[in-house]
Amino acid sequence: MTTPGFGTNHHEHKTPTPVSGQSHQPQSEQRNLVPIICAIAILIALVIAGLVIWYDVRSTSQQTPNTSDTSEQTAPQEEAAAPEETATQEDGEADEAEAPSEQAPGTSVSAGAADVPEGLTAAGWSDYPEARCQQGEDMIFAAHGTDPDSHIVICEKQDSLFYRGVWSSGAAFGPARGEGDSFSATILDPTSGDDTGSVLNIRGTDYDIDGEAGEFEDYWPR
Repeated sequence: MTTPGFGTNHHEHKTPTPVSGQSHQPQSEQRNLVPIICAIAILIALVIAGLVIWYDVRSTSQQTPNTSDTSEQTAPQEEAAAPEETATQEDGEADEAEAPSEQAPGTSVSAGAADVPEGLTAAGWSDYPEARCQQGEDMIFAAHGTDPDSHIVICEKQDSLFYRGVWSSGAAFGPARGEGDSFSATILDPTSGDDTGSVLNIRGTDYDIDGEAGEFEDYWPR
């Protein structure tokens, strides 16, 4: 009971409220929970890492038999391909061996003619400029006598034949006619180009000039 005229007694005991009545957990207990939480996190990480490693090992073990099977399948295929390659190489070698016999007829000379004499080129005698075909002419006959200076050629240009040669007496040339190993040539003066009246007749290894017979040591018809 309060006395009239006086205020409320501040020292009067108050009833505790629900908030003030709650008990606070000590901070030391909260700190003790941190290591436990970290340990649990580390354990979970280790479990996950173990599962990943186990899965990788299992996948690798499953792939290894497939690789060996592939190698075993590839080996017979390579062995089967080897005989085919060997057979192809043998066929190629056989073709190369047959090639010379097929090309031989193209390089053989005409019947009765000797082999290509030494010093004879596609244009004529290499050491005797007077016994060579000129540009645009094709050599169709060549011969040389026992005299070292006796060399002649018969050249063809379109439908015309030309005789060119050199003898011990000097160079000679003129129009010619004939075929194979038989020709007749009119001898012209090498300086003026006039007809000398002399005629060269060729019959293989035999020849004559104005009735004087001679013999070639070697000749070559195309």
